[in-house]
Amino acid sequence: MLNWAVSLGRMDVAFATQALSSFSASPTIGHLKRVWGVFGYLKRYPDKEIVVDGSDPEHDFGESSEVVEVEELKAQYPDAVEQMDEKAPEAIYEEMATSIYVDADNGGDQVDRRSVSGILVMLGKTPVIWRSKKQPGVETSTYGSEFYAMKLAAELAEEIRYTLRSFGVKVEKPTIVYGDNLGVIQSVSREDAALKKKHVAIAYHMVRERVAAGILLPGHVGSKANKGDMLTKAQPQIDLESNLVGVLASGDADSRGVLEDKRDPRE
Repeated sequence: MLNWAVSLGRMDVAFATQALSSFSASPTIGHLKRVWGVFGYLKRYPDKEIVVDGSDPEHDFGESSEVVEVEELKAQYPDAVEQMDEKAPEAIYEEMATSIYVDADNGGDQVDRRSVSGILVMLGKTPVIWRSKKQPGVETSTYGSEFYAMKLAAELAEEIRYTLRSFGVKVEKPTIVYGDNLGVIQSVSREDAALKKKHVAIAYHMVRERVAAGILLPGHVGSKANKGDMLTKAQPQIDLESNLVGVLASGDADSRGVLEDKRDPRE
């Protein structure tokens, strides 16, 4: 039931649902009480609504805006181009900006010490894909877990761009990727960045190649501004509400309008 609620848009309980799902095969009374706690939260805040806004996202990468050296990366990956579907329809709609918030909590699972990846894909300012997923293997460093999450973000970027083109939406600008790990952002942006961990070599070159091809535009943001943070770890109420600003809003009679309140309940 919680997975169903998350798929409908309640991304604010995605991390809790993911964590509890790990014990669905052999739950204890303690797990059941925590499930009741999640349902209690949903009962307390039943009217959260996805914010639909097609305007371009507002981003300020600060000092990290200087580390994005796409032209230098193109020299290192001269064959990097975005694959286009020859059968895609002609674009008839104006372009909508795509962006992704990406985060990872290194070793957050207290049982097996696997990290959790958090991905939030935005179309304009509207969330369209949200994932809180445990990583398949144990990463010994924050750098490795964040890079794995960045790889997932790159794959989802290609997926959403392909889908938009299939709908006849023009997609030319790169997808902005917001991350709060400056080391990872620099590794995928700078031509002179060294590969710090050999075991992440595939993800390292895969993401850098997408940046060189103009598919991704990575930029560093602070942890407080990274909305993917709520998908990777349990948070205090104040931090969760801060991450939900502009993504989920509390609906009420005034915001929904008088006409909707007067509808026939059978509708």
